[in-house]
Amino acid sequence: MGYFDNETCRLEPIENPFGPKVSRRVAIPVASPGVPLLVLSAHVIGTHNGSVDFRALFESAPGCYLVLRPDLTIVAVSDAYLRATMTRREDILGHHLFEVFPDNPGDPDATGVANLNASLQRVLNTSTADTMAVQKYDIRRPEANGGTFEARYWSPVNSPVIRPDCTIAYIIHRVEDVTEFVLLKRRDEQQAEMNEELRRRAMKMGAEVYLRAKERDAAEAENRAKNDFLAMLGHELRNPLAAIAAASRVLTISEQGDTRGARPRAVIDRQVEHLRRLVDDLLEAGRVHRRRRAARADPERSACLGECGLNAFAPNPGESAHERRQVHAPRKANHR
Repeated sequence: MGYFDNETCRLEPIENPFGPKVSRRVAIPVASPGVPLLVLSAHVIGTHNGSVDFRALFESAPGCYLVLRPDLTIVAVSDAYLRATMTRREDILGHHLFEVFPDNPGDPDATGVANLNASLQRVLNTSTADTMAVQKYDIRRPEANGGTFEARYWSPVNSPVIRPDCTIAYIIHRVEDVTEFVLLKRRDEQQAEMNEELRRRAMKMGAEVYLRAKERDAAEAENRAKNDFLAMLGHELRNPLAAIAAASRVLTISEQGDTRGARPRAVIDRQVEHLRRLVDDLLEAGRVHRRRRAARADPERSACLGECGLNAFAPNPGESAHERRQVHAPRKANHR
């Protein structure tokens, strides 16, 4: 096997694997001495029982191979490459590479031609193999199938074929179709993004539920404190009201026949009764909340709070301010 470094080229004969009397010469470019990059099969010098059809061997190779001249004209192609690119050998041989495989005109961001041409120029300039990153390079379908472009992803390697004088005779363009892998990886990434988005939403929802629970607990605690206060207030107001009502009755008994205090006592009695009803309402509201039952509405009690103030200084004990202004609250009885 022959090797050459970056400045020299050395050839050695090698044994022919297809017959004992067949020999070939090779030139192998390397990045450093002793590291081969490419073996070049030259020509068959002799045969034993007949020549070996290297073209048939190349075209039947399991990989996707395309052979280019330095001007990027296609001179040979493997059957696997034809199948992968949906092309026919007679339609592409002798044509320029980018004439057969142009960029997808429907993709303004297509970079296949530019990136592949840059790689091939590096091979021509350095006489060393160039491995490209995974490249999106859409392939045109046959005219019978509509002639549209199909999205494809490839992993290309471009290797030089060196003549004995160390010049480049051909470039072997080898590709592997990785479209299925790329699309599967992209789906996995999209699924991972969706899972992450769902996780963020779940965390946000959990935080909102927690805050709402805290707000609810705080509101319930506030309502309990308010109802406890109202219940306490109702009980505390009952005692002075009872004393005021008892004092009014004592005055009424002790001043029988004296009409001078009749009107003030009537006002006192009326307001004591209103306050008593309000206190009863406070206590009832507390009991309803604790027992979790709906309070039955009492139309007369809903008017007590306003009437308590309006009737306190009514000019006529027998006529309330509401009655004088013809604004009547529903009443069950005349509390005077």
